[in-house]
Amino acid sequence: MRLACSILVALVCVSVVKSDKQPHIVLILAEDLGWNDVGWHNPDLKMPILNQLAADGVIFNQSYVQPACTPSRSALFTGYYPFKIKRQHQMLLNLEADGLSLDLKTLPEMLKDVGYLTHLVGKWHLGFCKEEYLPNKRGFDSFYGWLTLGTDLYTKENVLAPGYDFRDNTGVVQESDTYLPFMLAERAVDIVMGHYKEYPLFLEFSMALPGKFLEVPQDYEDLYSDIDDDRTRKFYGICNLNIVVSKNTKLPNRKLSAMDNSIGLLVEALKTRGMWDDTLFIFTSDVSNQFPLLQI
Repeated sequence: MRLACSILVALVCVSVVKSDKQPHIVLILAEDLGWNDVGWHNPDLKMPILNQLAADGVIFNQSYVQPACTPSRSALFTGYYPFKIKRQHQMLLNLEADGLSLDLKTLPEMLKDVGYLTHLVGKWHLGFCKEEYLPNKRGFDSFYGWLTLGTDLYTKENVLAPGYDFRDNTGVVQESDTYLPFMLAERAVDIVMGHYKEYPLFLEFSMALPGKFLEVPQDYEDLYSDIDDDRTRKFYGICNLNIVVSKNTKLPNRKLSAMDNSIGLLVEALKTRGMWDDTLFIFTSDVSNQFPLLQI
């Protein structure tokens, strides 16, 4: 059943009817985000941007994804339930000689067929055992992120097997200790700011936040110094990270309150380029029983 693609196609069709042109599509996949990890369910989390989008958009409180990242991404990119395409057995391991079947056409490939420019920023995790499985061969014009389960947010070293995993298309990003979510947000904004608006944009921003790894700058953990539990304090700090927009994005220098950070930067970039009113903006998580936020 091609449910995910059918829903997205229906939303795009509605947008086309309303505006007489193809909408830009920004799809944001948070990492391991839970029901209580957003401001409209948990008032302890400070998320002004996402809270406003939720208030202005549509919240789907009974929408579900898979319990692991590879099955979720397989369903999202193909529209098939994972058991239909042999991807129901948890996530791909780093050295597993497998991936999303090459017989399947992916969502970005379908969108390219109708004129979209397509970009992936963040996590792939659908196979890399052969070149044919890489994002640039599965419909994305550009890829900036990692191929496997996940990396350390500072070193970008793979967490399950030795090796550096941070790519820019088919090349390797120069090593640095810059916090990974900062780098991803900047690239996503750069894509929007440099987009040729005569073509519709499809941007998947597969965030590293909040993620599996409780790595957060101390300043942001300190925002929740009144919380005794160490894991909760770090996790809340991740959800409320601030990012300072760098000068080369040509946006005003300001701080945004991280996950809210990246979302706010993208929204501001879309508005700066005059693209926001023509954008289908979707926010969801990749695992567990989650819900997407839709902003049309």
